[in-house]
Amino acid sequence: MRSCLSKIFVFFLALGAVSCGDPPPSPLIEAAPQGHGQRFYGRKLAPLPEIETLSFLDMNGQKRSLSDWHGKLVLLFFGYTHCPDACPTALLRIAEAMNRLGEHDGKKVQVLFVTLDPERDTEEVLRAYVPAFHPSFMGLHVPQAQVQELADAFRVFYQIVPGTDSMSYSVDHGVDTYVFDAGGNPRLSIPYQATAEEMASDLRELLSEAAGG
Repeated sequence: MRSCLSKIFVFFLALGAVSCGDPPPSPLIEAAPQGHGQRFYGRKLAPLPEIETLSFLDMNGQKRSLSDWHGKLVLLFFGYTHCPDACPTALLRIAEAMNRLGEHDGKKVQVLFVTLDPERDTEEVLRAYVPAFHPSFMGLHVPQAQVQELADAFRVFYQIVPGTDSMSYSVDHGVDTYVFDAGGNPRLSIPYQATAEEMASDLRELLSEAAGG
């Protein structure tokens, strides 16, 4: 684990990263729901009908849609590889939550990192960056011209902040993690401040629900 973290840290330094800003709250977030006698730590996520027709390319160049992972819980985090703090912190926390689930339940969850900076986050960059956090994590991208449409469909805050030259810009973006249940339904928005155990608890609850528990 220490070796993996060292590699990730070196990767960030090589990117010359810039920080993510603080986004406004999503209008789709509702009060925390009840589930099997306990509250979810994440907040209820309203329906996202616009996402049904969206498609992505994964970090291996394969066309993908969220329906490819029906039958699994899906965690979506939107960010970019040049982000020095919020993105790596969130991905490390998600990886720790996956470890807390264990190998058996972890195979029932797919984590997707969706870049909001496809101009710099090429498939090669995503292949080097995303699995460094956990070997099961998958990177996704869309053409630059479709990024705003993607952000609008998921109601994700997204804003380019110009830098000193054309390639030194930063991206302000939402930092919550979206969770879809095994049926592909949007269920939770887990706050950036949630701990790995709180996230794992929500995932266990949804897995129990899927199993009819």
